Amino acid sequence: MKKIVFIFLIFLIQYELISQNCYIPDQYSGNTGNNMTIFYSQNALNQILNLDIEDWYIVASNSVGFSLGSIHESDIINLTNNYGSLGLSLAIWGNDQLTYEIDGAINNELFNVNLVNDNNLFSISSNHTYLTNSIITIDSLDISILDCTTIPGCTFLWADNYNINANENDGSCYKVGCTIDLAINFSEYVTNEDNSLCMYSQSLVTNLQSNLDLYSDSIDHLNFVNDQNNLFIDTLQNNLYIALSNQEDGITQNDLNIVLNQLDSLNEQINSMSFSYIQNQISYFQEQITFTDSPTQYQTLIQAYSNLLDLYTQSNPNVFGEINVNLEESWNTIGYNILYETTINYQFSSIMNDVVIIKNNDGFIFWPQFNFNSIGNLIPGQGYQIRMENSRNFKFQQ
Repeated sequence: MKKIVFIFLIFLIQYELISQNCYIPDQYSGNTGNNMTIFYSQNALNQILNLDIEDWYIVASNSVGFSLGSIHESDIINLTNNYGSLGLSLAIWGNDQLTYEIDGAINNELFNVNLVNDNNLFSISSNHTYLTNSIITIDSLDISILDCTTIPGCTFLWADNYNINANENDGSCYKVGCTIDLAINFSEYVTNEDNSLCMYSQSLVTNLQSNLDLYSDSIDHLNFVNDQNNLFIDTLQNNLYIALSNQEDGITQNDLNIVLNQLDSLNEQINSMSFSYIQNQISYFQEQITFTDSPTQYQTLIQAYSNLLDLYTQSNPNVFGEINVNLEESWNTIGYNILYETTINYQFSSIMNDVVIIKNNDGFIFWPQFNFNSIGNLIPGQGYQIRMENSRNFKFQQ
């Protein structure tokens, strides 16, 4: 204990070296739809708890201090008290590629994890690389308070993550942009290609339109030739029809009339098909209500209610049965279709040996290997990502 207090006093002394340029990352709020996980073991978590400080949070951030994921001290304590969690999981949120805004980490981007307490900034772990759905496990930490006299980051003005406060380039610079040299916003500095952002000059568009008009004239000529060919074919077919109808031996006009009548009959059947289909559906549902005598209005309502009750019973998994799902090896997405909460250990006990990890929508995880649960209970109507080591048939238990 004395050693821990001594180390903490050293942290406080070193804090005086932090310059005013230090950026404190905010707590993260949001959901971009994809993430990765950093798991700190119980031993690593104990190192953090032994700092003997209050009201702190752990946050991941990139080289410009943009928050990528965080968890507050109170949430960690609640998880430990309620579910006996043996460690700490931190979701690192990735960029949503369906929007133009950069709202998370991009693949292969470097980031660090810090602990924030008031204006104190502690280094927890660093130089991680973001990769969607990847998992990093950390068993031991080298905790130190940051000395911001040297501020690493991207020092190139052309970069999207240029850090005006950085005084030492850390190789993290990146630029998202257009790599097509015809575009007016083409840049040789682009490191992450996104050609949907390309913009073009009006003169280039006008030139392309002129070429398109030239091609259109050629297409019109080809269509004219094609029309002439079709007309020639129609003429040949008509001549053949006349020749066949005037034959003294072989196919006669009578034979042709029989075929034409069959075609007319077939067309009538096709035209009435849609109407007949609807009528058949109406008749089917009418036949579901059957009586030996003429029914009263009350009997009709009772019969209809009975039919609806049967349909409801068959569609309610908590009353009629359970839904079987084939979970494939690797990642799966499954909806929890029971109408009440149950524990995650109970529901997945039958396939636990093949479950690698389970995630919920907030990036919290259940990791059987470490007996770690930050998800809590399964919530009705919620979806979960499951990574399987082997394919298994699965159904939720009542």
